Order: sequence, then structure tokens, then C-alpha cells
Amino acid sequence: MALDQTCVPNHHAHYPAFSGAAGLIAAATMVVGREGDARLAEELSGLGPDDTVVDVGCGPGTAVRRAARLGASVVGVDPAPVMLGVARLLTRPSKNVRYLQGTAEAVSLPDDFASVMWSIACVHHWGDLDAGLGEARRVLRSGGCLVAIERRTPPGARG
Repeated sequence: MALDQTCVPNHHAHYPAFSGAAGLIAAATMVVGREGDARLAEELSGLGPDDTVVDVGCGPGTAVRRAARLGASVVGVDPAPVMLGVARLLTRPSKNVRYLQGTAEAVSLPDDFASVMWSIACVHHWGDLDAGLGEARRVLRSGGCLVAIERRTPPGARG
């Protein structure tokens, strides 16, 4: 089966909910509810202090801050200015952390930049999955790790 037949279509192609007051509310819920996903990304990637991480769709920076606390150098990328504003507000100034506006399909970083790239609850927002994966291949070093985490539902969940 072709990849495009198995993927959930992008339902937020232009990020309309992530602006203004609604964006601030969304950011607040992500700050409170995403620590477990950030921990899972850290565990799946085997993150260490020598890693350089790119968090695609970083939102308010929860996973960025977690990786930085472990000593990694981290770049958070998000298309929504309100998310980046909240992320910068909540992140202590550090030479190991920076935030950039961008998308999965257009990460403004050099080739072979990162040892780890992750996208947490965000791949379903990517406008072009193939382009996003191509950009991940370009930005990741040889042998780098790509982690994509999407919503998890308990077995047998209904509704």
C-alpha cells in the first residue's frame, strides 16, 4: 500500500488555531500535558549530553527544555510565532538552546546538523510528509535518529 494511503491527512495545514488567544491557550495545554511525550522522545532517541537535537513542531518548548537540562544542544522549530514566543518566555537563556520559525518541510539549518530529530504530536500537521522526511534526512547526520510520536490511545478505546 502506498504511503499516502496510510497517513492521516494534514488537518491544520495553515496553523490557524495556533495564533492569538487560541494559540496561547493551546500553548498552555501543551506545557502542562506534554512532559510524558518529551520523556518518551528522550528515551527512544537515547539522548545524551553530546547530542544536537532538532525539535520539529516544538510548540511551547517542553521537549526542548527537557533535552537542554540533559546537556544537549537543542533547536526548536515551529511555524507559529505564538508558540515560539511562549517557548522563549519559558526557556532560560542558554547558549545550548535556540528557537527558529520554520516547518518540517523547511528547517533553516545546515546539512548534517543534528544527531537527533524528533516531532512530538506534530507529524499530522506536516503539509507534505515526503518533503518533511526529506528535510529530516538532510538535517540529520549519518546514523542520526528520527523519532516521531503521535497521539496514543489506550487499547480498546472507543468514541
